[in-house]
Amino acid sequence: MASKNDPTKTLQPELEGLRQEWDRFIQGLEKRPPIPRQEKFAKKMRQAMATRQMGHVERFKLNQLQQRFMTLRNRWERVLRQIEDGTFRRERTNRPSAAPAPMVMPGSQPPTQSTTNNPDNAAFERFKSINDRGGAQTPSREAFLRSLESKRAAMREKYGFNVKFEVEDKGGKPSLKVVKSED
Repeated sequence: MASKNDPTKTLQPELEGLRQEWDRFIQGLEKRPPIPRQEKFAKKMRQAMATRQMGHVERFKLNQLQQRFMTLRNRWERVLRQIEDGTFRRERTNRPSAAPAPMVMPGSQPPTQSTTNNPDNAAFERFKSINDRGGAQTPSREAFLRSLESKRAAMREKYGFNVKFEVEDKGGKPSLKVVKSED
């Protein structure tokens, strides 16, 4: 239970706002880094750390917040150095040209767009990667997709709506999660 001496109540939302400002700068949406706001936050953090009238729980939370701030500050300093050196590349994942062209061996055909955007194929790839990490055997793509389709048909018949499948990692083993489809 937090007491009224808990400085993390005000500092935590402030740190989140500072992180969002830095993210906007890193993405190129802001021209200048929020260094003055960061310095004000660092001063508030030092003042809070100097407070002696704090319980163990509040001190623990404050130490965690300070560690998070230090980690974020180190990242921001690294990114700022990279920007100044000209070695930082901003991610532009929302543009179609950002996706690299698929590598095609001579004499083979490039993958079709339908297999890469199909959620069942994505589920198979996730299922396969989890199995590969765990050393388990993975069924063939065709067998996996047939299994998903039969499960989907059974769910549609039983409940009357479409479902999609997501694969989760449960202790190194893949687990299928059924989610109601919006289609």
